[in-house]
Amino acid sequence: LGLSSVDLKLLHCASNGMVDKLIAKQLHLSAQRVHARWRHIRRALGANDRSHAVAIALSLELIAPPNGARVLAQRLNWK
Repeated sequence: LGLSSVDLKLLHCASNGMVDKLIAKQLHLSAQRVHARWRHIRRALGANDRSHAVAIALSLELIAPPNGARVLAQRLNWK
């Protein structure tokens, strides 16, 4: 799909509810770079927006589910 390790980290951060400003700080990137990576990620995954990109990445198992989702799934015996 042409996603870099930074792209996957960005998707993971977003899946855990982080906003772009915090993602930029966490990954030591500029806000402009984060926005550019989102454009690339959306194109690569064929996503309409950032939430859609995260959903696609999760469904393709490119990233692990967010921490809260794993706990909920275990409690509901989904996995």
